[in-house]
Formats: sequence, structure tokens, C-alpha cells
Amino acid sequence: MAATVWKFPWPKHPASDALLDANAISAPKGTRFIKLAWQHQTVAIWGVVPDQKAPMETRMVYMIGTGHNMPEAADPDKYIGTVMLNYDNLVLHFFEGK
Repeated sequence: MAATVWKFPWPKHPASDALLDANAISAPKGTRFIKLAWQHQTVAIWGVVPDQKAPMETRMVYMIGTGHNMPEAADPDKYIGTVMLNYDNLVLHFFEGK
């Protein structure tokens, strides 16, 4: 079966429309995150899915602002990407973790 690219939108807090600090992404086993960007007023992560029929797994991703402490659950070796918002005054970094 051919690999496909999936998009995983980042959720916002329902009451404030703010981005959540962490996101449990449900993706087929073996998905490799390849890109993170701002699209349609939220962050989206794209991943290559080698087998769409693979069992789903939960992948935790954490958002960390520049100058903020990384949560212990975030893995600094599993960097996904960075987005800049508010005319580049807000810089957010995304890492996979536990």
C-alpha cells in the first residue's frame, strides 16, 4: 500500500480560542511527522503515514514558547517544528514526548 500524507490540526481551548499546550494526536502506527505550520488560524502538523490500516496510536506533542521551561514529558530530541505568530513576536516550538 502506498504511503499518504495526513494533516493533524492543533486544537484550541473552546472558551478562549487559545492554542492548547499539549495535544494527544491519534495517528496510525509508523507515522512520521514532517512539517508544522500555521494554517487557517491554527497550527497543523503533517505526517507521512506508511500504512493507513495500521493500528492507531496516541502521540503526545507539546508546545513550548521561547524562554519557557520544557515540560519533563517533552523530548528535546523529538523536535517537530516552530511557528512565529503576532508579527513574529510570539515564537512557539513543538516537540513530541511521553
